[in-house]
Amino acid sequence: MNKKGLILQHSKEKLNVYEKYLKAYLSIMINIPNFDKIYVIDPFAGQGISDNGEKGSALIAKGVIDDLDTISERNNKKIYLILNEYEKESYNSLIRYFSDKKEKIQIFNYDANIFIKNILLKNNNRGHRMFFIDPWGYTQIKSETYEQLFKSMHLELLIFIPTFNIYRFLRKNDNEQLKPIAQFLCDMGINGEYVKNVQTD
Repeated sequence: MNKKGLILQHSKEKLNVYEKYLKAYLSIMINIPNFDKIYVIDPFAGQGISDNGEKGSALIAKGVIDDLDTISERNNKKIYLILNEYEKESYNSLIRYFSDKKEKIQIFNYDANIFIKNILLKNNNRGHRMFFIDPWGYTQIKSETYEQLFKSMHLELLIFIPTFNIYRFLRKNDNEQLKPIAQFLCDMGINGEYVKNVQTD
């Protein structure tokens, strides 16, 4: 969902990939005996439904979890959906779509870095966690927060990075809007000269 509250075609494709990935991931996890709790965590959950009527990541995740309810219960697994949205207006819109199943759904209104750190502390070693990092939010996460994520146990991280933005940065690295992307690449240990020399098939 972009800053105008719309889900355009490229975002629909991204959400389609997310839905398929989540179905496959949860179908595997509910059959693994090591964990009885699975947490699907979205630090940038958006407003629920876009202004052009498309479901966002939060409602897509809820749909996938609902579809697997019977199998997960049969396997004594609980799947929790933990959502966060910092923008107050979007947060207020989001909570309207989740009046049922409150036991398995939590919604927060924090800065993403505070939210992620709180979740890592609260859910440490209590189950398996999957974080979905949206392209609209990945540059808002600080390097120390990423470091905590990378060091955490029992954690899956699905992050979509728009390669076009990286390409734009490499061509015009003095652009003010691209500075967060530059910082992200730097935090990940990726420098411009290295990326320019990468060969692709």
